[in-house]
Amino acid sequence: MDYRFLIRPIYDQDPDIWRQFVVLINTCLGQTFSHQLNPAEQRTVFAKFQDAWEKYPFNFAFGAYDTDAADRLVGFVHGQYEGPHVTITALYVHPEFQDRGLGSSLLSHAEVAASLQASRLDLVPATGKSAQFYRNRGYTRLPGECECFLSKDLMRMPAAVRYAAFRRTRGA
Repeated sequence: MDYRFLIRPIYDQDPDIWRQFVVLINTCLGQTFSHQLNPAEQRTVFAKFQDAWEKYPFNFAFGAYDTDAADRLVGFVHGQYEGPHVTITALYVHPEFQDRGLGSSLLSHAEVAASLQASRLDLVPATGKSAQFYRNRGYTRLPGECECFLSKDLMRMPAAVRYAAFRRTRGA
């Protein structure tokens, strides 16, 4: 089946987006760890993400939507600015939509957004399949950290990519 996706930024605290995100996390956890969040855990995750948006206004997020399924959220990336670097706190792709380049597209959007104000992009601990996914995209171990802490130097991104992203944010 040929899937069509739309990746767009998430700017606000739309509760429906966060509900869809919790469902996506639950599906991914069930696939990866054979564990799904119970209702109390779902409420906790929902509250934490809403809280993060209120406390950290310099966050960014992009959602990937399946345009053939009434814009159902099927992928999500969230980043948090922390001084001179950005940390990707979440990158999920629904298992049904994995291995189609969607995770790479979401990560590329995050890298461009992060490069506007940060010099480095860090990841929460990555293990197994996810660690290999990031290494294949140029992420390396942070010096002095364990193998699961990966990072990418955003200043090595082509200047034309960073400049084009900068111009888009300025409406030029």
